[in-house]
Amino acid sequence: MPGLIYFGILCLVFLCSGAMGNPPPSSPRSDLPFEMDMNKDAGRGQWIFANVRIDGQELPFFLDTGAPITCMDESLEPQLGKRFLSMPTRTFILTNDSSVYAAPPLYLGKRLLANAETYVLAMGFSKCSQLASRPVAGILGIDVLGNYCLQLDFVANKIRFLDDQHLDKSKLGAAFPLKQFRNGCYYVEANLVGT
Repeated sequence: MPGLIYFGILCLVFLCSGAMGNPPPSSPRSDLPFEMDMNKDAGRGQWIFANVRIDGQELPFFLDTGAPITCMDESLEPQLGKRFLSMPTRTFILTNDSSVYAAPPLYLGKRLLANAETYVLAMGFSKCSQLASRPVAGILGIDVLGNYCLQLDFVANKIRFLDDQHLDKSKLGAAFPLKQFRNGCYYVEANLVGT
């Protein structure tokens, strides 16, 4: 495991993350959360938030395709079990020590989310909460988001989990390609008005 994990806390506007896994092409995926509400100020100066359920608790996480791993506030450490190790981490906002734990089951509604990693980081989110002007319990990173094809509907304030095997791409709207920084994080070069 590298000594430092670089990840960006970016307010990204993305339409579709790369979907992983190969469900049978003959049947729709039944493991998708399908549709959920997002905060009304998402993409309008604020990060995109979703309520993630951990151990029966619904907590506000923001979605960040630039974060390679899911992170949780250090206040959740008592629920995470035995700590594997501590390590320094750096974000675009702060540098601090983080603890590494086995990844707990994460849910959106009643649906269990797939996680490509077997661990999560626990770190302080007080600075993120100040910047967001609301409590932030964690980041849902690309280790989870990369397993799904997402559509963000900013008019209806909905996040849709799409079945990439049975998808009518003509109904998706405008796509914004993701570009990649040298450190592996993704960003959108164009804005919503195409400049």
